[in-house]
Amino acid sequence: DAETHELIDLLPFRTIYQLQKYFQHYDQAARENVKIIVTDMNYTYPKLVGRIFPNAIVVIDPFHLVNALNRAFNKTRVRLMKTLATSSREYRALKRYWKLLLTPASHLNYEVFRKWTNFSYLATATDVVDALLGIDPELKQTYAM
Repeated sequence: DAETHELIDLLPFRTIYQLQKYFQHYDQAARENVKIIVTDMNYTYPKLVGRIFPNAIVVIDPFHLVNALNRAFNKTRVRLMKTLATSSREYRALKRYWKLLLTPASHLNYEVFRKWTNFSYLATATDVVDALLGIDPELKQTYAM
């Protein structure tokens, strides 16, 4: 329930047939009153919207959205690392500071300078992220998304 935040029901199945059968137990007026369906990234719920919930929109919950973005960014990072020599400074820095790349930019320290492994100069966390993103334009573009 969007207003009380109470769980109404937990369904043990995910097939379109079972979901249609389950939701058709509710009368048409009740189904037309549904405005938002919050779900993970399962493909079945968007297919239900037109048939079962004609006035609803599908919203992906934030956890699954952030998780998918992190996985996509890490795939790009790993693909880039596979093109680099394992002995290179860039490869080692991307391998070592992957968590720093996943940290929101607003949480990175931009004031405290310190020595970082694989960097020959004092730098802030934001400097390290900028240097890592400067290795490859695709990595930088993926990070910006």
